[in-house]
Amino acid sequence: MITKTKKQQVITELTDLMKQAQAVYFTSLAGLTVSQLNDLRKNLREVNAKAKVAKKTLIDFSFRQVGQEVNLKDKFTDSVLLEFAQGDILAAAKIIWQFSKTNDKCKILGGVVEGKLLTGEEVIQLAKIPSREVLLGRLVSSLASPIRNFEYLLKANTIKLVTALSAIQK
Repeated sequence: MITKTKKQQVITELTDLMKQAQAVYFTSLAGLTVSQLNDLRKNLREVNAKAKVAKKTLIDFSFRQVGQEVNLKDKFTDSVLLEFAQGDILAAAKIIWQFSKTNDKCKILGGVVEGKLLTGEEVIQLAKIPSREVLLGRLVSSLASPIRNFEYLLKANTIKLVTALSAIQK
């Protein structure tokens, strides 16, 4: 049994993390070993994200403190791990998704991104979005494509002219 002061400390810590986070994801803890959880935490730390375990009632109370109604206690029966993405929300979602693919017992339950409640499937779709660098590369490529095509068109006409003059000379 957790004392009232300990519960208040947990609620304060969770509330602070929720205020700092860009997104909060929920995953199921049932059947995961401590070493698997430590691996997930280590991977999340690399992208400026944190993972915390708490009772669902305390999590719900913490969400109410920041003005969000989630009701994890009513929605999920398993123990819940919260992942707080303080940096890139896509990178954290990708790590959680990759972890759930390699560990069958880990299930993505949902999340809250920018105040919007997401289902597990929506979090997986979010994780499948390419990284910012890849998207910027695609944008630059599509912007440069017309210029490259125009350059090729100009070169082709010049090459045809040189070939015609060379044939006339011979």
